[in-house]
Amino acid sequence: MLVAAMLLSSGSLFANDFKRTDPATVIQNEVYELLDGGFVKSTHKTLEASILLTINKQNEIVVLSVETKSKRLELFVKQMLNYHKINSDHIVWGRRYTVPLKVES
Repeated sequence: MLVAAMLLSSGSLFANDFKRTDPATVIQNEVYELLDGGFVKSTHKTLEASILLTINKQNEIVVLSVETKSKRLELFVKQMLNYHKINSDHIVWGRRYTVPLKVES
């Protein structure tokens, strides 16, 4: 019984560790933190975007594209993210990441 409890608890530790070190998760969390609360919508519609980005050798975000119907949202995302430095040792330079974004009122 004790062994089973130890195995279950160590499995949780590995899962939490993976969330902190998985490059895609690290970048997605950073993007959400940078964009949180900064965009003011002019309508009551939910806006969606798909952000394609990469990380350069200086650990900076480089936005490659923002697919959205809102030009304002596209410009906001690019202004807030481009060349923002990511502080993580788990980032893979040059890899492309896609981050989904939904802005609700």
